[in-house]
Amino acid sequence: MADDRELCLQRLGSAARAFRVGMEAQANEEFVSFVDLVIPLLGRPSHAEAALELAPVLPEVVAAQQRGDFLRVADLLEYEIGPRL
Repeated sequence: MADDRELCLQRLGSAARAFRVGMEAQANEEFVSFVDLVIPLLGRPSHAEAALELAPVLPEVVAAQQRGDFLRVADLLEYEIGPRL
C-alpha cells in the first residue's frame, strides 16, 4: 500500500534528522518504528526487489551505529534506504 510506504518514509526521515542533530534516543526510537513498519512491507511479493536491494545496505547501517557514526547512519537511511523503498 502507498500509505504504508509513505509512513515508512516518514519514520525513516525522522530518524535521519534526529541522528543528524545528535538526538540518538529519539533517532533510535524512530528507526525501530521504521523497522517494525518496513518488515511486513518488504515481505510482500510486490516489494521483493526492494528487499534484495536493501540487503547489502543494512550491515553498513549496523556497522555505522556500532562505531557511533550517526551522520553515516543518517546518510544511509536517507540516501540509500529511502530511495530503494
